[in-house]
Amino acid sequence: MKYLPFFFFGLIFASCTEVSFTVPQPKGIKKLIEIPDQFVGKYVSTYSSETTDTLVISKTGYLIKEVKEKPDINLERGSLSDSLVIKFYRGYYFVNMKENDQWILRILRFSDNQLEFSSIDISTDEQKEKLKSLKPEILKIDGNTYYRINPSKKKILKLVQQQSPSGILKKVE
Repeated sequence: MKYLPFFFFGLIFASCTEVSFTVPQPKGIKKLIEIPDQFVGKYVSTYSSETTDTLVISKTGYLIKEVKEKPDINLERGSLSDSLVIKFYRGYYFVNMKENDQWILRILRFSDNQLEFSSIDISTDEQKEKLKSLKPEILKIDGNTYYRINPSKKKILKLVQQQSPSGILKKVE
Protein backbone atom coordinates (compact mmCIF):
# COMPACT_ATOMS: atom_id res chain seq x y z
CA MET A 1 0.00 0.00 0.00
CA LYS A 2 1.38 3.40 -0.92
CA TYR A 3 0.37 6.36 1.27
CA LEU A 4 0.26 9.92 0.09
CA PRO A 5 3.59 11.57 0.86
CA PHE A 6 1.47 14.09 2.65
CA PHE A 7 -0.47 13.24 5.77
CA PHE A 8 -0.62 16.98 5.76
CA PHE A 9 -2.72 17.26 8.83
CA GLY A 10 0.12 15.51 10.57
CA LEU A 11 -1.35 12.64 12.47
CA ILE A 12 1.39 10.46 11.00
CA PHE A 13 4.74 12.22 10.77
CA ALA A 14 7.64 11.41 8.49
CA SER A 15 10.00 12.61 11.20
CA CYS A 16 10.36 12.25 14.95
CA THR A 17 11.73 15.80 15.13
CA GLU A 18 9.38 18.76 14.78
CA VAL A 19 9.22 22.47 15.42
CA SER A 20 6.38 22.97 17.89
CA PHE A 21 4.48 25.79 19.53
CA THR A 22 2.56 26.41 22.73
CA VAL A 23 -0.43 27.85 20.83
CA PRO A 24 -1.76 27.58 17.25
CA GLN A 25 0.11 29.81 14.80
CA PRO A 26 0.19 32.61 13.99
CA LYS A 27 -0.66 34.02 17.40
CA GLY A 28 -3.40 36.65 17.41
CA ILE A 29 -5.03 35.48 14.16
CA LYS A 30 -8.56 34.06 14.33
CA LYS A 31 -9.06 30.41 13.43
CA LEU A 32 -11.19 29.53 10.41
CA ILE A 33 -14.54 27.94 11.21
CA GLU A 34 -14.57 25.99 7.96
CA ILE A 35 -12.17 25.03 5.20
CA PRO A 36 -12.28 27.46 2.24
CA ASP A 37 -14.12 26.30 -0.90
CA GLN A 38 -10.95 26.37 -3.03
CA PHE A 39 -9.53 23.46 -0.97
CA VAL A 40 -12.65 21.28 -1.01
CA GLY A 41 -12.20 18.29 -3.33
CA LYS A 42 -10.09 15.20 -4.03
CA TYR A 43 -6.31 15.27 -4.39
CA VAL A 44 -3.61 12.84 -5.53
CA SER A 45 0.17 13.06 -5.41
CA THR A 46 2.01 14.61 -8.36
CA TYR A 47 5.17 12.60 -7.59
CA SER A 48 4.11 9.35 -9.18
CA SER A 49 2.28 8.19 -12.31
CA GLU A 50 1.02 5.28 -10.20
CA THR A 51 -2.41 5.77 -8.65
CA THR A 52 -1.95 6.61 -4.99
CA ASP A 53 -4.22 7.04 -2.04
CA THR A 54 -6.59 9.98 -2.24
CA LEU A 55 -6.91 12.95 0.08
CA VAL A 56 -10.51 14.17 0.31
CA ILE A 57 -11.07 17.62 1.84
CA SER A 58 -14.52 18.80 2.95
CA LYS A 59 -15.67 22.06 4.53
CA THR A 60 -15.15 20.59 8.01
CA GLY A 61 -12.19 18.23 7.69
CA TYR A 62 -10.37 15.64 5.63
CA LEU A 63 -9.92 11.93 5.10
CA ILE A 64 -7.34 9.83 3.32
CA LYS A 65 -8.76 6.91 1.37
CA GLU A 66 -6.91 3.90 0.06
CA VAL A 67 -7.34 3.50 -3.70
CA LYS A 68 -5.95 0.07 -4.56
CA GLU A 69 -6.20 -2.64 -1.92
CA LYS A 70 -9.19 -1.56 0.19
CA PRO A 71 -10.97 1.35 -1.51
CA ASP A 72 -13.71 1.44 1.15
CA ILE A 73 -11.20 1.93 3.98
CA ASN A 74 -10.34 5.36 5.37
CA LEU A 75 -6.68 5.47 6.41
CA GLU A 76 -6.89 8.69 8.36
CA ARG A 77 -9.53 11.27 9.23
CA GLY A 78 -9.59 14.67 10.92
CA SER A 79 -12.14 17.40 11.63
CA LEU A 80 -11.71 21.03 12.56
CA SER A 81 -11.73 21.07 16.35
CA ASP A 82 -9.81 22.19 19.41
CA SER A 83 -6.93 19.96 18.25
CA LEU A 84 -7.02 20.80 14.50
CA VAL A 85 -6.98 24.54 13.83
CA ILE A 86 -6.52 26.37 10.51
CA LYS A 87 -5.60 30.05 10.26
CA PHE A 88 -5.00 32.28 7.23
CA TYR A 89 -2.29 34.95 7.25
CA ARG A 90 -0.55 36.80 4.42
CA GLY A 91 -1.36 34.26 1.69
CA TYR A 92 -0.60 31.12 3.72
CA TYR A 93 -2.90 28.65 5.43
CA PHE A 94 -1.46 27.54 8.76
CA VAL A 95 -2.68 24.06 9.70
CA ASN A 96 -2.08 23.50 13.41
CA MET A 97 -2.36 20.01 14.94
CA LYS A 98 -2.10 19.24 18.62
CA GLU A 99 0.19 16.34 19.53
CA ASN A 100 1.55 15.55 23.00
CA ASP A 101 0.53 19.00 24.29
CA GLN A 102 2.51 20.59 21.43
CA TRP A 103 1.13 22.38 18.38
CA ILE A 104 2.66 21.12 15.13
CA LEU A 105 2.40 23.24 11.99
CA ARG A 106 1.90 22.52 8.30
CA ILE A 107 1.73 25.32 5.75
CA LEU A 108 -0.53 25.23 2.69
CA ARG A 109 -0.83 27.29 -0.48
CA PHE A 110 -3.30 26.68 -3.25
CA SER A 111 -2.73 27.67 -6.89
CA ASP A 112 -3.52 26.30 -10.34
CA ASN A 113 -5.57 23.41 -8.92
CA GLN A 114 -2.60 22.26 -6.87
CA LEU A 115 -2.08 22.18 -3.15
CA GLU A 116 1.49 22.87 -2.02
CA PHE A 117 2.36 21.86 1.51
CA SER A 118 5.38 22.28 3.72
CA SER A 119 6.55 22.33 7.32
CA ILE A 120 9.33 24.16 9.10
CA ASP A 121 12.29 22.05 8.08
CA ILE A 122 14.94 21.33 10.71
CA SER A 123 16.55 18.32 9.08
CA THR A 124 20.00 19.93 8.84
CA ASP A 125 22.28 21.68 11.33
CA GLU A 126 22.05 24.84 9.19
CA GLN A 127 18.27 24.87 9.52
CA LYS A 128 18.47 24.25 13.28
CA GLU A 129 20.94 27.16 13.50
CA LYS A 130 18.31 29.49 11.98
CA LEU A 131 16.01 28.67 14.91
CA LYS A 132 18.57 29.69 17.55
CA SER A 133 17.49 33.34 17.49
CA LEU A 134 14.04 32.15 18.61
CA LYS A 135 15.60 30.36 21.60
CA PRO A 136 13.91 26.97 21.14
CA GLU A 137 13.15 24.81 24.14
CA ILE A 138 14.14 21.26 23.21
CA LEU A 139 11.66 18.71 24.53
CA LYS A 140 11.76 14.91 24.28
CA ILE A 141 8.35 13.29 24.58
CA ASP A 142 7.50 9.66 23.76
CA GLY A 143 10.56 9.25 21.54
CA ASN A 144 9.88 12.49 19.64
CA THR A 145 12.01 15.64 19.80
CA TYR A 146 10.29 19.02 19.69
CA TYR A 147 11.99 22.37 19.14
CA ARG A 148 9.35 24.52 20.81
CA ILE A 149 9.42 28.18 19.85
CA ASN A 150 7.18 31.17 20.57
CA PRO A 151 7.54 33.48 17.54
CA SER A 152 5.74 36.73 16.76
CA LYS A 153 3.53 36.87 13.65
CA LYS A 154 6.36 38.58 11.80
CA LYS A 155 8.91 35.90 12.75
CA ILE A 156 6.64 32.93 11.97
CA LEU A 157 5.89 34.49 8.57
CA LYS A 158 9.62 34.88 7.88
CA LEU A 159 10.21 31.21 8.82
CA VAL A 160 7.37 30.08 6.58
CA GLN A 161 8.61 32.13 3.63
CA GLN A 162 12.01 30.41 3.88
CA GLN A 163 10.50 26.94 3.40
CA SER A 164 10.32 25.05 0.12
CA PRO A 165 7.26 22.92 -0.60
CA SER A 166 7.59 19.37 0.78
CA GLY A 167 5.11 18.16 -1.78
CA ILE A 168 2.37 19.00 -4.21
CA LEU A 169 -1.03 17.40 -4.59
CA LYS A 170 -3.14 17.82 -7.72
CA LYS A 171 -6.87 18.46 -7.40
CA VAL A 172 -8.75 15.84 -9.43
CA GLU A 173 -12.37 16.68 -8.45
